[in-house]
This record gives sequence, C-alpha cells and structure tokens, in this order.
Amino acid sequence: MLKNDNFFTKLSQIEPSEIKGALVSFSFIFVLMASYMIMKPVRDALPSDWGDVSLAQQWTYTFIVSTIAVFVYNLCASFVSLRILVPSVFVFFAASFLGIYAAFQGKVIEVTTLGKIFYVWSSVSRCFISPYSGVSFPSTTIKNRANASSALSTQAPVRGRYLALR
Repeated sequence: MLKNDNFFTKLSQIEPSEIKGALVSFSFIFVLMASYMIMKPVRDALPSDWGDVSLAQQWTYTFIVSTIAVFVYNLCASFVSLRILVPSVFVFFAASFLGIYAAFQGKVIEVTTLGKIFYVWSSVSRCFISPYSGVSFPSTTIKNRANASSALSTQAPVRGRYLALR
C-alpha cells in the first residue's frame, strides 16, 4: 500500500497489516466530522431572521427531540450490536438530510418551517455525530488483543501490536 512501510510503521506505531484498517477509520472519522463542520455554519446562520422567541422555541424543540432520540438510540443499543447500529444511525441521518434537501428543492414545505426543522434536526444529529460516535464504530471493528472480551477496552492502548481487524 505505501512504498516505505517501515517508515510509516515507525512513525505511527501501526503494524503493516493494520494500515488499511487505520486509514479506513481515519477516512470515516474525517468525512463524518467534515460533514458536520460544513453543516454547522448553515445551521447557526438560520436563527438570524427568526427573532428571540422563535429561537427559544427551537431550543426547546431541540431538547425534546434530542431526549426522545437518545432514548430510542439507547433502546436500540440494548438489542442491536454497535457494529450494525452506529452505521445505521449515520445512514439514517444522511438520508434524513437528503430528505430535507429534497423537500427544499421541491418546495414541499415553507422555507422558514423547513429551516426550523433543519435547525432542530441538525442539532439532534450532533448528539450522534460526535467524536464518541465516530470512534465507537471503528473501535467495534478493532480487536484489542490485550483484552479480547471487550471491544472498547481501556486496559491497553489501541495502537501498535494491540490493533487487529476482526
């Protein structure tokens, strides 16, 4: 994959057999965080036309919807493996944002109302599109040899000789 695996291995303490998994994990987290950083300024600019009362309502809606979403996520997490749940949540949010975009293009809902929906939904998605969520998916595909019983072991660092794809 890389011309000088020895240099990369010494620099990063990643074994040659682990390079592919590390690059996929890095790419996944990079795209995830970049997409949120693109969305954030759009979300933050929306309330400038709404006024203080409407913004306060959006915060209340965000709190209520976030509470419900976290409850549903935790309920699903008790029945479904993180290997399936986390990517499913990311696909769900991506599809929902595409739906909001389609509604905007099709002028199905008034633009102001759609902006408020986008504000709340992008704030809710922030609960799930975070460094914890971005790390939880790659960590479920990585086996920690020091403690094979736990995918999220804290007893040994997940690097170098401890990192192996399942």
